Amino acid sequence: MEKKNEDMNIYIKREALYELKSKIVPGVMGHLCVISILLFFTPHLKDHTWAMMGFSAGIILSSLLRIPLGRYSNDQIDANPKLWKVLTYGLLYSTLLSWAALFVMTLNWYPLASLPVILIALVAAGNTANSTSSLSSDPVLARIFSTVFMGSIVFGIILEGSRESYSVALLSFAHLAYHYVQIGMLAKGCRRCYARD
Repeated sequence: MEKKNEDMNIYIKREALYELKSKIVPGVMGHLCVISILLFFTPHLKDHTWAMMGFSAGIILSSLLRIPLGRYSNDQIDANPKLWKVLTYGLLYSTLLSWAALFVMTLNWYPLASLPVILIALVAAGNTANSTSSLSSDPVLARIFSTVFMGSIVFGIILEGSRESYSVALLSFAHLAYHYVQIGMLAKGCRRCYARD
């Protein structure tokens, strides 16, 4: 019985990696589109050229480097799942930290009601929703992403210190709590689906 449970756990972990692999390339395309919009249709690049080039380079490079990992076959992943996971997660975390730095700095550079801050808040909410659905096969990873995406917005907004900023921070925190519940539900559904297979 114990051997059967161990085999099932290995199977579920492998299926979670395959699921993540299938979502890498579409995720990369989304990150590239969003950073392009921020670079070319907001004042970020003009106002903070060097910082934006650094944040953008972090997002773009770590995203592009994930594309070959998304093209691995399941057999290639099976040959060395730990290496594939370390490479993929390392690049995902690099993308995440670049976005988080951009979020916090935007909230530092511009007033709360400005267009750049509104767009960054939308990007953070969108990235949180995306990580909820695309990373839910690994609920720990999905929760880390959601926490850092929305947490960086909450942190940056709270630093502003106005009553309005606290209201926005509370709403952002509620958004994060909602995604935590969704991640749990999606992960449970993934596990049930894998167990049926």
